[in-house]
Amino acid sequence: MRRIPLVLASALATLLLVLQPSIAFAAQLRRTPVVETFWTGPLWFEGFAVSNDRIAVSRCGTPYELEPDGRFEFRAWPRPECWHLTNPSGAGNAFSWDGSEAAVLLNHGIYSHGFLSVYETGSPSYTLRHTAGFFDLEAFENPDRYSHYGVAGGEKCFADAGLDHPSWTGSTGVIRWNSAHTVAPFRQHSWLVADSGAQAVWKVDANGTPSTFAVLPPVPTRVTADLAARLGWPACAVGLRNYGQPGPYEIETGRSGKIYIAGGGARLYRINPRSGAVRTLPYRFEGQLDLAVGRHGEVYVAELATGQISVIRHGRIRPYVKVPDIYAIETDERGRLWGAIPSPPYDPNQGIVAARILRILNR
Repeated sequence: MRRIPLVLASALATLLLVLQPSIAFAAQLRRTPVVETFWTGPLWFEGFAVSNDRIAVSRCGTPYELEPDGRFEFRAWPRPECWHLTNPSGAGNAFSWDGSEAAVLLNHGIYSHGFLSVYETGSPSYTLRHTAGFFDLEAFENPDRYSHYGVAGGEKCFADAGLDHPSWTGSTGVIRWNSAHTVAPFRQHSWLVADSGAQAVWKVDANGTPSTFAVLPPVPTRVTADLAARLGWPACAVGLRNYGQPGPYEIETGRSGKIYIAGGGARLYRINPRSGAVRTLPYRFEGQLDLAVGRHGEVYVAELATGQISVIRHGRIRPYVKVPDIYAIETDERGRLWGAIPSPPYDPNQGIVAARILRILNR
């Protein structure tokens, strides 16, 4: 019998140890995920986060946490009720990697002001550490001021039709506003916030100081005959390149440091955590998306309109599971996938429809 040399055997054993997580993940994908209802009840919420066996939601910028008896109790003294604010719009919430902090977003004001409140978690309440605002940063710094939007070229085409050329830069206009949608933990107790009003990603450091972390590039498309007709553009505009605003609204970070963004047009981006450089990923989805990053770096992508959840691993995408009416997905520190379906607006014909929090398991 031939013997494998000791060095070769040792190298083979090391290779198998390195490949073990990938092999386990591949085997996991071959199974059919099981969707279980973990909690159900009449609850409307905007943000949803899971960490260390804790489930938190937010309403109008106030964090709530699930109690052992199945009730959601607020964990920080609530802000003034939503009807006392101007145009209130609560948004996402998230836990830090170790679960010691929770972050909650809120937008309100005549011209929407975005705020991020960071709390130290605890029981029975959370303690406010700091609140960062983004309105002044957007108003005075205006991160996308050098971005060019609208139609590139074709000035004579529009002039001959007696129309203004539809192009502008991010510096045009005097009214600024925020639309801070989601927040994700970053390194050293800092946070990243996706703002589709500013077309940017904000960073909030451990002291609550906000800054611009990344600016998403304009989105190029070709002007079609249908688009030209709908906008009242001349036929000679067909075929020109049109640059739209990226509209980042969902952000997730992985423990490896990778940052993923979903934007308008169901586009998916990755951001370099050191330089803030943005790369558009070559995947195509439909409608609004929600994201979650798994334990081994896999990216779960939920198409909210269809309920289809797909997974990207090593650059390849494949369907994972379909969950009708899915609203948000998250992963916990063990890499388990969770989903949330909030109560829809009250309809007297249907009564109160229960919200659900789901566990999506591989068995």
